[in-house]
Amino acid sequence: MSSNGYTTCVAPHDPSAATDEGMLNLTSGYVQRGAAFMPKQGSRSPWRVHQNYILDLAEMGYGKVTDQALVFSRNGGTTPQAREEELVSA
Repeated sequence: MSSNGYTTCVAPHDPSAATDEGMLNLTSGYVQRGAAFMPKQGSRSPWRVHQNYILDLAEMGYGKVTDQALVFSRNGGTTPQAREEELVSA
């Protein structure tokens, strides 16, 4: 980030990727009772948790950082148009 002059990186909410599916695929009673308080996962990468060490390792280790899920900015904020220009010029 510093080599490109970015000061902020955020992952804005993407309604098209939202689901009500929990991160844990467990049917235990305590998990089901606490489901409303547990983190959720999205319908696609990078918001999808595989619960598979090899798949998660590959995605975390070799996945792109400059995808549509992250917005990099300088001095605290940028517009989507400016972000596109920054990605193209990087």
